[in-house]
Amino acid sequence: MKIITNNVTFIIIINIIFFSSFLYPNNNNSHANNLWVTAYLPSWELNMGSGTPANYGQLPVQNIDWNAFTHIIVFAAGPTSTGGLEYGNLLPARQKPFNDIAHSKGKPVLLALGGAG
Repeated sequence: MKIITNNVTFIIIINIIFFSSFLYPNNNNSHANNLWVTAYLPSWELNMGSGTPANYGQLPVQNIDWNAFTHIIVFAAGPTSTGGLEYGNLLPARQKPFNDIAHSKGKPVLLALGGAG
């Protein structure tokens, strides 16, 4: 019975939040400019083009829709036993060109840490 009560409470809260947006509309659309939309890119899927090491990914960098998001998070780096970072297939020869392209499009690049196990 406790689980059912928790689910009902959750559904009620979600409905209140959802419908309150209709009760108190914001006619000022300036908040849309402040949205943070994140794209997640596993580095092993990235293909930087010919002449760049470790290009086995299926997503060519020129096919990224840079207008679809505000920030991009690249996976992944992991900690080493000495306190450094291990970048795996996100080699510096791939990092810099990717970061340069993203920054030229006005997109911050964030690095995901961990997640490999």
